[in-house]
Amino acid sequence: HEANSSVTIENEGEGDEAALLDAQVPDNDVENNDIKNNNNLTQEQITQLRIKHQQDQTNLKDVETIHADIIVQIETLKRRIVELADKKEDILRKREECHEFLVEFAEREL
Repeated sequence: HEANSSVTIENEGEGDEAALLDAQVPDNDVENNDIKNNNNLTQEQITQLRIKHQQDQTNLKDVETIHADIIVQIETLKRRIVELADKKEDILRKREECHEFLVEFAEREL
């Protein structure tokens, strides 16, 4: 008897594919653990699972693309915020300069 993550192969000598599959799938492998329990799937069920797997992979790629786009947009917005903050400071500085000029001009006129 061989053990793999608390799975014991009892039918090893008989060439039992399920026991071999059990040995290859550790108990903590959540994604593949269902395979051990689904050895009696029909061909139609297997085909449906493959189609669903392909759809899930496509959906995951779409999510990854959207995520990457969002990150790019965030970085662009961060740069834009810095630019706008710099422009605001510049405008406030120029406004203060204009105010000082007008105050000085008004004092000279008096």
